[in-house]
Amino acid sequence: MQLTSKVARPGVTVPSFKRFSRVSIHHLEFSMSAASKISVGVSLAITAGIIATVHFKKKYDSEKLREGVYRDLERQERKKRNKDALEEQTKLTQMLRDHHDEEQDVEDKDAVMTGI
Repeated sequence: MQLTSKVARPGVTVPSFKRFSRVSIHHLEFSMSAASKISVGVSLAITAGIIATVHFKKKYDSEKLREGVYRDLERQERKKRNKDALEEQTKLTQMLRDHHDEEQDVEDKDAVMTGI
């Protein structure tokens, strides 16, 4: 392989790399052994598998996080409904007690008036 050279100044030659720029990668592929090709293929398959796994795991985690937000909203709504129901129940209980106390007072007054 003979390189062409350019003269930068008298007595000093600079090689030209025009010939090296024409080297094709196809030449390198044919020089790989079968074991090397298998190793590269397996490495690429493992790398693709890892990338796919990470992608799907990220998507799965994102969906679970979103579901968690919805569950929290539902829980908060349930808690609010339970609190409202408890307040309503407390009001009804108080009304029942007041009514019962009024009846008791009326009975006591009747008992006093009748002399029993």
